[in-house]
Amino acid sequence: MSQLTTEQQAALDQLRQITEGTDPDHELAVLASVDWSVEKALQMIFDDESSPQAGPSASSAPVEQMGIDDSAQETLLPQRPPRNAAPAYPIAPRMGLGILSIITFPFTLITNILQFVFRILRIPFLGVMPYLFRRSPGSLRGPGGALRGGGTRGALAEDPASVADRFIRNLEDETGAMCVSHAAATPEEATGASGASSSVAAGKTPISGKLLPDFFVGSYEQALKAAEKDLRVLCVILLSSEHDDVPEFNRNVLTDPDLVHVLTDNQFVVWAEIFATGSHIKATSLKLGATTYPFVAFISLHPVPTHLGGPSASHSGSGPRLTVLSRHEGPPTSNTSAQTLHTHITTSLLPRVTPLLTRLRTERWNRAQERVLREEQDRAFQEAAARDRERVQQKQEAELRAAAEERERIAAEQQRAILLEKRTLWRRYARKHLVPAEPAAGGLRIGVRLPDGRRAVRRFGAEGDAAALYTFVETLLISPEDLEGDSDSLPEAYSHEWSFALVTSFPRHEIPSSKVPLSSIDELKGGANLVVEMTGPTVDVEQGDSEGEDGGED
Repeated sequence: MSQLTTEQQAALDQLRQITEGTDPDHELAVLASVDWSVEKALQMIFDDESSPQAGPSASSAPVEQMGIDDSAQETLLPQRPPRNAAPAYPIAPRMGLGILSIITFPFTLITNILQFVFRILRIPFLGVMPYLFRRSPGSLRGPGGALRGGGTRGALAEDPASVADRFIRNLEDETGAMCVSHAAATPEEATGASGASSSVAAGKTPISGKLLPDFFVGSYEQALKAAEKDLRVLCVILLSSEHDDVPEFNRNVLTDPDLVHVLTDNQFVVWAEIFATGSHIKATSLKLGATTYPFVAFISLHPVPTHLGGPSASHSGSGPRLTVLSRHEGPPTSNTSAQTLHTHITTSLLPRVTPLLTRLRTERWNRAQERVLREEQDRAFQEAAARDRERVQQKQEAELRAAAEERERIAAEQQRAILLEKRTLWRRYARKHLVPAEPAAGGLRIGVRLPDGRRAVRRFGAEGDAAALYTFVETLLISPEDLEGDSDSLPEAYSHEWSFALVTSFPRHEIPSSKVPLSSIDELKGGANLVVEMTGPTVDVEQGDSEGEDGGED
């Protein structure tokens, strides 16, 4: 082996990983005979093992082989081009009818009618009839069992979901059964002669009739990812359209009520594939080491054993990985019977994988709860922070309003002080220049009572007017203690307005403030006593800054 090249040594390591290295010399000889092609070597080895000359060692191999890491095997397989690649030149479909088509047309028509009727009634169409008569263009099988339509290899053969869906429909037609989800959707159609009942439908609703497990619609790699993501067990079923045991396996094993019940109630991911064997080997068969059909394998997350060696050994401490836990192959009367598979699932497989999957689900649930708790805490923190920001904003707004009000108050006080100063200057100017002189004799004698209780009496000439009376009263509002001299100039930018009214005590009449002659006011004829009533806010500091004081007295 030391004389092997790097490529030859890699091919030998790959072959030994898949065959578990039972006979290195034999594997080396097989590789050398097929020009170091791993795929051809595997085909020769599997054909030899399945042939009668293989000896008793081939039939005595254990049914359950543990510790085969499927993900590691997949990386060891050589990369091959897709089997159903489009041809270099388009294939033109044949038009018209041939002689054989004309002769077989009545039989094909009758067969299609019978298939339709039996499918409506959910009765198997004579078991093997679909294999004998199904030759319509929409159900032809290409190499490797890939379904193709119209005689060409189109996108349908390349789409794993379409291939899986076509397989499920054909299986339902062949067995007269329905998948659990289909039966749950249309329970009125899920009645059959067996009278079996199951609680495998969603919501545990009993469904009568012949049932099939729900198959995963997609590729093998997608089924692996779904099982790993959802922490479920993957059941892989490989069938050969050329094997005599497959029809019996489909009718008796896949429709067994107990097997369907245990697969569905334990939420197995069931993935199946049917293909032609012959000289063509599917990649899935190579990965799982299938030698005969029907073939059933159970895959689940499992700690990687350290004795496997190779690339997977370095990951033995990195946690559970998808591993082939058991393989079953052979006739449905023994190794792959419904009773054998049911017993293996209930007594061996589930007790082995349930603790680990339960622990992983619990850890995932705890992580989800922790994530929800963190999200709730983050949300509560964000809400508290938002409330704090709102309180701070409200406090800032209140402070801004208080500062604005304070500025307005100060401005108003300043404006009031300026107004008071100007009014005081106007009063001093009015006392010296605007109040008429009191006549020596005659005239009208008028008494005025001020808001602070003082009383003043003065005579006004008959030619005087009411404005002069109001001006006189305005000068009386100057504080008596203010002895400063009168002003000789009016204040700038000031327009004086009366902030009081002169009224008679009883009956009450208001004296106008316009320049109306005093002699024309009836209430003042012969003299009168008037009361000063403040009509608006005063700015007189000397009067105590009273607002709206009413100093009226009789």
